[in-house]
Amino acid sequence: MGVDQLILQKIHTLPPEKQYEVLDFVEFLASKMNPPSQSKPRFQSLKQFRAALSPSQTSAAKLVSQMRDEEDERF
Repeated sequence: MGVDQLILQKIHTLPPEKQYEVLDFVEFLASKMNPPSQSKPRFQSLKQFRAALSPSQTSAAKLVSQMRDEEDERF
């Protein structure tokens, strides 16, 4: 069995929030190997970025969600 299959087996035993952490780490490792090119930003505005986040994906997304809620309460 290859290492990719072993990784998949282990990932399937984790809860979804931990699976997102693994994904984040893998993307981090990949970014270190392939520095980003000088392309235009993925999101054209903060509003698009916020809309793309799912509060259950990461702790950072939870923080953004809380900040959004606080911002909405002020207005």
